[in-house]
Amino acid sequence: MELDWSAQSPHIRTLFRPWQPGDGYDEATIQEAEERLGIRLPATLRNFYLAWGKRRDLTAQQDFLRHPNGLVVRADTLIFWVENQGACYWGVPCESLKEDDPSVVITEAGSTGWEVESKLNWKPSHPHLSSFLDDMTYQHAFLGGAIHGGWAPSNLLSTLPADQVAWLEEHWSKANVGPMVFGVEPNANWHCPPVYTRDGQAFWWGTLASREAQAVDEIGKRLQFTWKWRW
Repeated sequence: MELDWSAQSPHIRTLFRPWQPGDGYDEATIQEAEERLGIRLPATLRNFYLAWGKRRDLTAQQDFLRHPNGLVVRADTLIFWVENQGACYWGVPCESLKEDDPSVVITEAGSTGWEVESKLNWKPSHPHLSSFLDDMTYQHAFLGGAIHGGWAPSNLLSTLPADQVAWLEEHWSKANVGPMVFGVEPNANWHCPPVYTRDGQAFWWGTLASREAQAVDEIGKRLQFTWKWRW
């Protein structure tokens, strides 16, 4: 079984507790869903279900991965992820299901949900399923899914002194993430702050996800602020 879903997932996994047997759905559950729908899941999504599908820290801190029994096909699209209040859905176009790492589309649910297929106006979300999973799992790490973390005011990064931003730029790398899953429309006139990363740590706009509790204190001290919420 493959634990990684993308080139970035080895780093993302350092933020969460390690994989354990039982963290994913078994093959029989996946096959039952595929037979019910008359499809085969794309390899990237299938492997993610098998390895991580039951891990709520990665898949259900806010928006959530649907249970295999809850997968549906509507408007020629496999819906597999849902916004936490059901306001929008993410899916894979049926014409792309044979691709290992297909594109992902998004639609607003509207008042009728997915029962009225003509109201599901799909728009591009991510060029690849793997990049969508990166965004979602990073987001969930920052929302409390990581082993440890801390949150400060959301405008913190824009007000950091230049020397502290320089420290981040020098000693951290930057993840490749998209703005939509972080609450920003792709074409919005707003700059999405970068996600800074290093082994066992990720920092985004005043929020830290960390493997080690000690790092939460150390980074807070280095950036000279106090976490308003930490875990």
